[in-house]
Amino acid sequence: MLKWRWEQGRLDYFNFNSLRKIALGLTQLSGIPIGQNAALMRSTLVGIVGLPFLPTNYTVWRNYARVFRCAMLAGAINGRLVTTDLCSKLAEDDEQAWGVDEYFSFLFPRFYYPFPAFAEYSQFGTQIFPLSALIKYLVSDIRKGGEGRISLNHIFDCLIGNQCTGLEPIEYYASLTNSGYRPVNDEIRQVREMITFFAQSNFLKWLDGHLYLDVDISDHDSLEKLIVLAKPLVRPRAAGRDEELIALGLVDQRLVLPSIASRVLTSDLTFTEGKRRRTTHLRVERSPVLRKFFIQNNPIPILCDMCKSDTNIRYPWTQNMFEIHHLLPLSSTLAFDQGQTSLRDLVPLCPNCHKSVHLYYKHWLAQRSNIDFSTVEESHIAYNEAKRGIVLT
Repeated sequence: MLKWRWEQGRLDYFNFNSLRKIALGLTQLSGIPIGQNAALMRSTLVGIVGLPFLPTNYTVWRNYARVFRCAMLAGAINGRLVTTDLCSKLAEDDEQAWGVDEYFSFLFPRFYYPFPAFAEYSQFGTQIFPLSALIKYLVSDIRKGGEGRISLNHIFDCLIGNQCTGLEPIEYYASLTNSGYRPVNDEIRQVREMITFFAQSNFLKWLDGHLYLDVDISDHDSLEKLIVLAKPLVRPRAAGRDEELIALGLVDQRLVLPSIASRVLTSDLTFTEGKRRRTTHLRVERSPVLRKFFIQNNPIPILCDMCKSDTNIRYPWTQNMFEIHHLLPLSSTLAFDQGQTSLRDLVPLCPNCHKSVHLYYKHWLAQRSNIDFSTVEESHIAYNEAKRGIVLT
């Protein structure tokens, strides 16, 4: 049985915002002889990324090459660091740069086992596309009237145990039965961390030990687009693992990634000036899965964090009409926190306060001639200033 694998214990480095910085550092280092520039690689990446790349008695390449390869950013050919087109797209710092949606939409159909990040890579034999299998299973579950979720144990029992490849038609996933397979050794941690990484996508959420498909389950068009998105990219494989990695990371200029419904309204873009990162931020706030999880993990009634109103009392014909505000618009997703996603950057707001906060962000940034926050602290400062400035009557 071909196992689902991942690089363990590196979740901070797989955070999408960290990967963008790693991509910038790697593009600056592209072409250097790896064995002769260990100090340069360490100083460059530590300086740009802000992570320690420990331990210091080993080279960065020795300990983190699998991170770079799993994220499809870079490999080593003829002893030199070689970056992918995908790495270059992440390193761009303008409106054309790829955000979290584009990045994971690109990865989903291209990540397969045995992946070239691992020593078991071979250009021959069966390929298993785990994200394709997971998405097909989740869409199938919704079609059967389910919530579009799967637990870690059920992934082993139903998908891995039945040796699903992701190549099967979606109808196949509706007929799957339990295989009885149970993970051994470090398989649980391997698969959990792989899922945690891919669940940074706006289409997936890893919460409370379950992977959820985070789309409007009544939106059939989005579900169909997800099936297209999950279609495995099957092509001849290169003999060398890093040659294969570079080929997988090639961004064809004709590439068109499926656009999934985002719940971002035209009026929202007025307050975000159309910035792609802000659009991603708004998608996080409109996540039906996070909203449900937030309600389950907070005492009732949930009050607006700014004006302290109870929307159930203000609008008695509604239930839980509060909106979720994500304090850091730069963030593509919720921060990793001991292997789980964190809700600490989310606050409940009534619709009026929520709209006013986005206006205040725009005002705060304009005063400083900035187009976005550069740190977590800046976003929290701006939010707290808005909170203190509210006038209650």
